[in-house]
Amino acid sequence: MYLLAFRLIRRIFSKSKKSNNNQDPNGINLDYPPPPPSNIPRRPRLKHYTELFLHILQAVFGLTTIILYGIDIHHAHEKSESADARWVYAIVTGMMGCGTALFYLVMMHWVLKTRTPLAMRERWNLPLFVWEAVLCVFWLTLFGIFGKLYIGDYEDSSKVTRMRHAVWVDLVDLLLWVGTALWKGMRWWRGQRGVFGVDGVEEKEGV
Repeated sequence: MYLLAFRLIRRIFSKSKKSNNNQDPNGINLDYPPPPPSNIPRRPRLKHYTELFLHILQAVFGLTTIILYGIDIHHAHEKSESADARWVYAIVTGMMGCGTALFYLVMMHWVLKTRTPLAMRERWNLPLFVWEAVLCVFWLTLFGIFGKLYIGDYEDSSKVTRMRHAVWVDLVDLLLWVGTALWKGMRWWRGQRGVFGVDGVEEKEGV
C-alpha cells in the first residue's frame, strides 16, 4: 500500500518537475504548440491604412472631377452640340484616376487579402510608379488648362463658379497622385538597394 502511494507521489512529482522545466522564466509553457508560421508577410498597420485612405481620396476626387465636367458635356449633348475637347480630356483623366484608385482598393482588400500585399511585390513597383507618373502629367495638364481659363475669373454665373471649384479639385487630385507616385518610387528605389528579399518580400521595414 505504502509502496503504491510512494510510486504515485513520485510520478506526480516527476510530471510537475518536467512541466516546470518546459516553462521559460516568464511562466510560458513551452510544451504548448505555437501557432503555425504564416507565409504571408504583413505590412505595418499605419502604412497600410494610410495608403488605403489615400486611394479612397483619389477615387472620391476622381469621381468628383467626372461629375463636375460631365455636367457641361451633358448640357452640350442636350443642345445637340459637340463636346469641347478640353472637357472630354477632363472626363478621361478623371476616369483614369478613379479607375486606378479602385483597382488598388480591390487588389489590396479582396484579391490579395490573403496573399503577398501589393506594396511588397518588388516587380510591381516600377510599373506602378511609371503609370502614376503618367497620371501626374495628365492631372498637371488638366489643372493648367482650366486654371488658365478660370482662376481669376469671378464672373457671377453658376458655370464659372463650378469650374473654379473643379480647378481646385484638379489640384487636390494632382497632389494626391504625386504623393502616391513618390511613395511607389521610393519603394522601387529601396528595392534596387536590396531592401527586398526573395520573391519581393521585404526583409526590413517596408515603405
